[in-house]
Amino acid sequence: MEAALLPGVSFGPFVLGASLNTAMANMRSLGLGTSTNPADLIVPDKTRPFSTDIVLSSLVFGVCLRVDSKLQTLRLIEVHSLQSPSSSVTYQGLEIASTRTPPTLRLIFKRMGPTYPGCMNERNEFILAYPGIAFVFPIAEGMLKKDSKSSSVSMDLLLAIPSEKTPIASRIYIFNSLTSLDHISPDFIQSARPVLLKSTACALIHAIPGKGLTFPESGVSISLGTHAQHILACLGNPADVFNKTGPAATSSEEYQIWNYFSLGLDIVFDTL
Repeated sequence: MEAALLPGVSFGPFVLGASLNTAMANMRSLGLGTSTNPADLIVPDKTRPFSTDIVLSSLVFGVCLRVDSKLQTLRLIEVHSLQSPSSSVTYQGLEIASTRTPPTLRLIFKRMGPTYPGCMNERNEFILAYPGIAFVFPIAEGMLKKDSKSSSVSMDLLLAIPSEKTPIASRIYIFNSLTSLDHISPDFIQSARPVLLKSTACALIHAIPGKGLTFPESGVSISLGTHAQHILACLGNPADVFNKTGPAATSSEEYQIWNYFSLGLDIVFDTL
């Protein structure tokens, strides 16, 4: 299975916000031609039907889907088979996890960018989170010293680990990009809210002069100065990208413009 991931949106055929029936149909379609059961459906306690997620788990494809039991929509995607001979994970056209490309901390750091600090959980795992996506790296005992009073750990310490011992991701979580990064902690699975409406389906946009844009129907907001990763998580890939050179007096300056034709919207970035 070769699947592209888009933070806060999708992994392969699985799209956040899709119905339970759609998720099951996609799982079955992946299992066509195989003799094994593609997935197991785990339903919540019947005495408390809305207290826990409905789980669609596939050991064959290394994917676990969590469906909100109230809305019956896909809330969170867990990818836990990152180096299976039959799987390959890509991001923006580049492979980040396969038997050929181990998902090391250095590789993810290079592909995703040094934007956010990570944190440690009680299982001695390092969680590196970005808007709509989080990577979990098991840390070998004694590999680094962590402040017993804090869950934070210096990224510099992890990157300083020799390449042959660099941490390798064991799981990837894809969740609603509207979940605040302040809540991306060892318990971020519980705090990732369901996707109510895809931002690209919004018909109404509020422009706030000097501040940015808001999409009232989905709650998405984009402020001036927002980094590209957040825009990708909120709006997805642009329909087109245009590099514009500045005036003749400053012709060395080049600006990148992302075109979202369906929204009637262009996003202009600072000088490259």
